[in-house]
Amino acid sequence: MISKEEPHMPVPNDPMEEMQEKFKSITIPKGHGEHSAHGSEENGCNLLLNMPEGPLIDIFSYCDFVAVQSLRKTCPSIREFIDDQRIDPNFDCLGFKFAEDSIELFLHSEIFDTETELTYKKTENSTTLIRKTNEKTHEKIIRDVNFIDLFCQDFLVSTKSSKHIPYIFFTIQTDNLLESLFEKFQEILKIRNFKTSKLAFHVSNSGHILLILPFFDPNFLITLYVQDSDIHQRSILNLTEVAKLEQWRRLNLRKTCRDLRNFIDDTRFQTNIEDISINYTQESLNFDIFFKSRKNNHIRLEYQKSGVLLLEEENQEPKTFPLENPDQFFFEDFQTIFNLSRRNVLNQFNFCLRVPDNSEFLEKILSMLPSIKAKKINLHTTFQSEIIQFLPRFDSIFLENMIISYSKREDLSREIIEMEQ
Repeated sequence: MISKEEPHMPVPNDPMEEMQEKFKSITIPKGHGEHSAHGSEENGCNLLLNMPEGPLIDIFSYCDFVAVQSLRKTCPSIREFIDDQRIDPNFDCLGFKFAEDSIELFLHSEIFDTETELTYKKTENSTTLIRKTNEKTHEKIIRDVNFIDLFCQDFLVSTKSSKHIPYIFFTIQTDNLLESLFEKFQEILKIRNFKTSKLAFHVSNSGHILLILPFFDPNFLITLYVQDSDIHQRSILNLTEVAKLEQWRRLNLRKTCRDLRNFIDDTRFQTNIEDISINYTQESLNFDIFFKSRKNNHIRLEYQKSGVLLLEEENQEPKTFPLENPDQFFFEDFQTIFNLSRRNVLNQFNFCLRVPDNSEFLEKILSMLPSIKAKKINLHTTFQSEIIQFLPRFDSIFLENMIISYSKREDLSREIIEMEQ
């Protein structure tokens, strides 16, 4: 049997080996490392670290928060460079959700279109860390680490270069939070001194607001949302102490829904309320508030006789809340809003009363209105007697235009004609 050797086929070079040989043959010019404090002799072949700092900063500025944190873990030199340069992760929103045995941290960047959710769960002698990033979920258990300590460490690192964060929200689901959590959290807030224009609190205890709000710069805070997290109990948050804070007093107030009940009745604020409308029918009671110099300038509260409160705010989804006594809640909200706008001269006040048996309602609302400052008024009632009761409440000094109408067909009484208004 004759054997025939197969022709020898050359084996192609490994492209990775070729790249490594090329890098070995490159000579770094003398003095090149002077451009960067992080380009030392021991990493002389590392072209990334031997780049000038300017281009390096430009490169890292294209990295989102998760990418930057991954880069920090690659080597001490890169970690030191990132920490020294304070590369901003460009967060536009931070969120915190505190429960008895877990903490959630939300990080959002509109520039990078990324949303990261970190959950720290308390387990026996360890912490379960769950990270969700753009629909990808990673979970790991970290032994012998307290979940509060791990959260505080990550929060401190992730916001190291963040000074201006437009929106921060807090959800606190329990009154049994450890005192050590707030102490550590307050210390970080004090260090960071965030410049935040919008804060939101979803809490059941106003004491939580007192522990957090003072650590935000009142010179930047514009909007404050406060909502009771336990809406079914219909409890009213007592914000007496909160209203004394500088952050509260200097707000351009912008409140919705439950927050209408959160104001202190005897506190006088200069608000931007422009128009007020009340429309009382047999089915519901509509309360419309119009603001000036606001993006969302209209709020409607509809107190339905069926026991439901419908909240409609411009550019927001409608919300519903259960009510046991719709009229009573309207009176509370109206008293609050009227107290807030008492210093203002309203552009327009509209009042429409379309309920035949309304003596009790009219008596109650008149008792809240010693004097109304408005340029224009629209009064629509069933009887002239209702106009006679209501019209004297308007200060004639400010009144420029008036429209009155009533359902019952009869001549306008002389008593109305002779009124000063």
